[in-house]
This record gives sequence, structure tokens and C-alpha cells, in this order.
Amino acid sequence: MTTTAGRVRSRGPVLHPRFCAALTAVSCAVHLWLATSGHHAAWLGILMIGLAAVCIPCTVHIWRHSRVGALHQVTISALAMVGLHALLLLGAGGAGPPTAAGRRRTL
Repeated sequence: MTTTAGRVRSRGPVLHPRFCAALTAVSCAVHLWLATSGHHAAWLGILMIGLAAVCIPCTVHIWRHSRVGALHQVTISALAMVGLHALLLLGAGGAGPPTAAGRRRTL
């Protein structure tokens, strides 16, 4: 690691940080698409847009400068997202969309 103007940067290959930046950008795009598709409640769509807005600047910092702080922030955000997704899935109690076998036939 090196310091430039008081900021810690990773030294060496940039492939791993760039892969993290690309994965974060794809995740932001997916969350923005899901938020605008209307498949979720409005509060969840607003939350997804807000979280994507927080992640986009870190993505740029990671891609351009491989800053360790931005990598740590994205890692913490990813772990928080795992927890949030787990709560959402467990809170639904397995009540996802009905499957073809679970639908009643109407005549």
C-alpha cells in the first residue's frame, strides 16, 4: 500500500479492484432496473435507488484510484446488503410469487 496526499492506495495489480468496481457497477445497474421496473413496493424502490446512489461514487474511486477506503466501504455495504436481503427473504416467510403448481384453476 502507498499513500498519496494522505490517502491510502493499493499497490500492485489493479485487476482485483477493477473487478470489484465492475461488479459493483453491475449491482447498481440491477438495483436501478429493479427499482424502476415496479415489481416492488415504492419504499423498497426508493431504498434501492438510494443505495445505488451511495455505491456509484465508490465504484468510480475504486476503478480510477484503487483506494483501499473505497474498497472497504463497498465491502461493508455488500455485507449490509446480504443482511438486508436475508431479512427481506426471511420476513417474507417464503411467500414469494405463486408457482404454477400453487395456482388454483378458475373455470
